[in-house]
Amino acid sequence: MSSYLKTEDFSIQNHGRTLVGRLHLGSNAFPVLIVHGYLSSNKIGPHRLYVEMANVLSRVGYCVLRIDLSGMGESDGDISNLEFCDHVSDVSLAVTKLMNYVGSKKVHYIGHCIGTCTALQSAIDNMAFVESLTLISPFMPTDENYIRLLNTEKSYLELKTTGITLRKGLVCKKSFIDAGYVIEKYPEFCKQSKINSFVYFSGNDEMVRLEESLTWAKDNNLRYKIISGAEHNFINPSARTNLFFELEHRFRLLNTKKSDNVESV
Repeated sequence: MSSYLKTEDFSIQNHGRTLVGRLHLGSNAFPVLIVHGYLSSNKIGPHRLYVEMANVLSRVGYCVLRIDLSGMGESDGDISNLEFCDHVSDVSLAVTKLMNYVGSKKVHYIGHCIGTCTALQSAIDNMAFVESLTLISPFMPTDENYIRLLNTEKSYLELKTTGITLRKGLVCKKSFIDAGYVIEKYPEFCKQSKINSFVYFSGNDEMVRLEESLTWAKDNNLRYKIISGAEHNFINPSARTNLFFELEHRFRLLNTKKSDNVESV
């Protein structure tokens, strides 16, 4: 097996909880942290999305960490006792530990779904550590999209009224859903930070209307690309291949410091 496919266990302690992940080894200057979505995703991700993504980037030479946040996947914690701020704290600590482990001063953030909000909030809180920020299928906070996410209007009303509901048998907390509004900070983050940031939209996203995503991106002069035929979780094989092709291209350019040449709108 080639060296770029080597992996090892990675775990950290945060507020008494053990967070479990997997580190894909690489030699590039700055490592990558993949921040998973809420409920349906963990370090493996939907249909192994994060495993495959980490393999693609490790082949380019990156050290990539995918890790379960508190109460998710293999990590400790009861999600019914956790809030969005706990996941932001997990990500920020993971970033610090990852940089220390590989001897780096910065890190690349990748967030998927509501993980885009978790990654963005952590990036805002740790601006000096951020080399780049990549958002994949960001969640747009509208009533219609929340109903899609929770599957029924009844669940959405229950969540707004009681602060908790179930989605596919899993506990869903209001603070994680409210976190969708963090995405509204992204345009200002791009203006103020000058950090290389990019968004990939799913062309057939079943959770977010593409039209509203594009309006948001265009109104704020954001850099983005649409992955044609892609669902929210990139289950379609050709769409997933296209996403990985784009990510590989982007991160090859980031590694050579040719930021001005990275994908244009």
